[in-house]
Amino acid sequence: MAETEAIEQALAVRDLGALRDLAFQPGGYGQDDGLRLHCWGALVGVDFESLPPLDVASAAETSSHGDRSTVAKDVNRSLWAAGERRGWSEKVRNKRRRALARVVNATFDESQHYYQGFHDVAAVVLDVSGFHPAGERRALAICRALARRRLSDACKKDFADVSTALKLLPPLIHALDGELGQILFRPHDPEFALLLEPLWALSWAVTLFAHNVDDRASLFVLWDRLLAAPPCFSLYVGAALVAHNRESLIATAMEDDAAPFLHGALSKLPGLTSGPAAWDAIATSARRLLSTTPPARAVARAPRRLRSYLIPVRDVVRTPYFGRAAPDGPVLLSVASSAPDAAPPRRRNRRRRRRDDQPLAIVPARRQRVVIARRFSVAVALAAILGGLVTENALLRAFL
Repeated sequence: MAETEAIEQALAVRDLGALRDLAFQPGGYGQDDGLRLHCWGALVGVDFESLPPLDVASAAETSSHGDRSTVAKDVNRSLWAAGERRGWSEKVRNKRRRALARVVNATFDESQHYYQGFHDVAAVVLDVSGFHPAGERRALAICRALARRRLSDACKKDFADVSTALKLLPPLIHALDGELGQILFRPHDPEFALLLEPLWALSWAVTLFAHNVDDRASLFVLWDRLLAAPPCFSLYVGAALVAHNRESLIATAMEDDAAPFLHGALSKLPGLTSGPAAWDAIATSARRLLSTTPPARAVARAPRRLRSYLIPVRDVVRTPYFGRAAPDGPVLLSVASSAPDAAPPRRRNRRRRRRDDQPLAIVPARRQRVVIARRFSVAVALAAILGGLVTENALLRAFL
């Protein structure tokens, strides 16, 4: 378990790098919900000390989003597992459902769309902050931060960006376990085509596993890691979760008419994975995979048979070049942190400077023209390769 003193010190100086490292210690941020809430707030860019005065009930009443009826239906079906686990009476459960509805309604406005599953996210935050006015206020601040950044793909008018981001799962699973990837993802087999569109992982991404993991302690520690990592980390955790359960999945794949059963088995994996040790191993594997295989590299190294399927992902993770901005894409594919770090120190210019007493080197004009021409040819070649206009082999044949 991470040392409480180390966490408090990192919070005091707003050292997000230290907080992110501490999240991956065994036990994450420990068992103190108040300390965990402050860590989550720092990681998503919320400072509880500077929050403006706000009445959550009034904010919920005046919110202009148009999905109130959907929110009411979802909230009325929620908090069953938490209530049974803690022995809540029906009266207590209904009171806390009203608090949940207030936070969810106050989170959204006309520029964002509520989606089914966000109430699970808000329920986790409220469970940590507390079902009381001060807790609702803090939960609202975190929920707004999540809806505007980390989960913003799902808060749009459709799930197009979420669907694009989920396509990264097959190459990530291939990177972790090539044999398992070969068994699960078969583009030329019509029965297995459904697995290539990973809707079985939709709730993992849009609820940060809140809809799928019932064990409170495991879910909180998993959230410590998810919020400490870039938005794309939920996909990496999903890939590591699949690889962690390789034996059962391979056994299912060997059965007759396996594809439909595999779809169901994949969607149920989080609920079947229990215990801190299992989730620690999954998070460690996911973090290692992210460090060695970021999204662009995962797509570039994907098997050839998946290349056409990955075109939408490739177009948004491709490295920009020659000052061209990267295309707008799903936040779920982002490797940037949700909360800004302190400004990095300025890099020193390490180029050697000519001393005043050092004579100038005179380069003949013809030699200057040759150097400029060679540099221009190399720049054109690199631009062609990075832009996908020609392959490296074709370019070598042209030059040779």
